Amino acid sequence: MNATAKEKYTNLNYLKQLTEGDTILIEEMIRIYLRQTPLIIDAMKESLVHNDWQSLQEAIHKIIPSFSIMGIGYDIESIARRIQKYEYSLTISKEIQAQVFELETICEEAFKELEAELKNIKENTL
Repeated sequence: MNATAKEKYTNLNYLKQLTEGDTILIEEMIRIYLRQTPLIIDAMKESLVHNDWQSLQEAIHKIIPSFSIMGIGYDIESIARRIQKYEYSLTISKEIQAQVFELETICEEAFKELEAELKNIKENTL
C-alpha cells in the first residue's frame, strides 16, 4: 500500500447483498446507521463518566450488529467484544476508556465514508 492510500473502514458488499442492490434500501440503512450510531457512542461515553457497566454493555450490544451490516471489519468489532469481555470488572479502567474512544474515532471515519457513499448513490441515480 502506498503512503497516500488509506484503508477504508467500511465495505458495503454485505449490505448490497442483504438488500439485493436496492439503492433506496441501502440509502435508508446507511442513514439509520448515521443517525443511530452517534447516539450509541454518546451513551457509551456517558456510561464511562458514570462508571455504569450496564449502560456500557447495552450500548456495545447495540453497536456490534451495525458493524457487520456496514462492513466494518471484524478487527474493529473485536474492540467492542473486548469491552464486553470486561463485563464483570468492578470499575471501568483506562484501557476500556481507550477502547471506547478508539471505537468512536473509527466510527467517525466510517461516517465520512458512508456519507460519501450516499453522495455517490445519489449522483448515480439521478
